This record gives sequence, structure tokens and C-alpha cells, in this order.
Amino acid sequence: MYFGQLRNHLSTGFIELAHDDAMMMFNRNPPANCFIPDAEFDWSHKIIDEVLSDTWAIAKISPQSSKSAKQTKTQSSANSVKSNIPILDRLLHLEIDEILVHIKAVDGKSNSVYAQYFDSDCMTTSFFWLPISNLVDLSKPLPPRSIGFSNRKLAVDFENSIQRIS
Repeated sequence: MYFGQLRNHLSTGFIELAHDDAMMMFNRNPPANCFIPDAEFDWSHKIIDEVLSDTWAIAKISPQSSKSAKQTKTQSSANSVKSNIPILDRLLHLEIDEILVHIKAVDGKSNSVYAQYFDSDCMTTSFFWLPISNLVDLSKPLPPRSIGFSNRKLAVDFENSIQRIS
């Protein structure tokens, strides 16, 4: 049993099952500094261990989205309507609050990701840092691009897919 499995139970709302599994891991004797969070704790937030580079994610954007630990807070107003990132300002103006981003890098010190966003309206690509807490849904890592496969493997996969179709 791994801690990732416990987190999966917790994020899906099975708190009692996670508690039972944790007690089994510790032989019913948890360490003294191990505290059980209350039932109201929000386990849907992502943590640094769940985020991988070169994956896709849905990110919530807000005027504070660009204020990660990598940047200093130069604005004192919490009610600011600017995000310091022009593309996010435009999306916020259009009342878009979730976007699909490609995670390029993960920084554990600041708990943030370097994200790529492609705006199909303007045909532009933007890169910016986002806090991990803004990530809503993470994708599973995709298989390697076809350039990484041999011609023989591609041919076998193609033949298998044709057999499944017919």
C-alpha cells in the first residue's frame, strides 16, 4: 500500500477507507506526529507529486493566477482585475475561467508549473507560471510520439488496429 493510493481514496471521498488503509500500513499504531485531517478537508487540490512535465491539465484562471512564488507581489490591491499576463487578461475579460494548458516544467520550491497555452482565436502561444493550486484536472501521460517507434512496431500496431476494426 502506498501513500498515493491513500490520496486516491481521499480525493474520491472515501475517507473511512483511506483511514482503514493507513491504520493497516502502520499496524494500528500511527506515529505520534501523524494527524488525521478532518472530514471537511479538500483533497481535490493537486500536489507537486501528482504533476508531471509534458502532460496536459485544465487550469482555473483568476486575476491572481499569475502571482506564484516565482513572482513578487508588486500590486497591493487584492481586487485587481489584471493578471499581469496579457492573454489571461483577455480570457478573463471574455469570462473564460478554465483553460487547457501543456505543462512544460514543474518547480517544487515554488509549487508552480510552467504552462503553455495555445490561443486558437489569436493563433498565439503563451508561456507563463501558474500555481499548482490552479490545476483542476491532470491528464494521464501520453505514449511517446511515433517518431520514437521503429517502423516495424508502427506496422504491427497498424495491422492490429485494422484487425480490430474488421
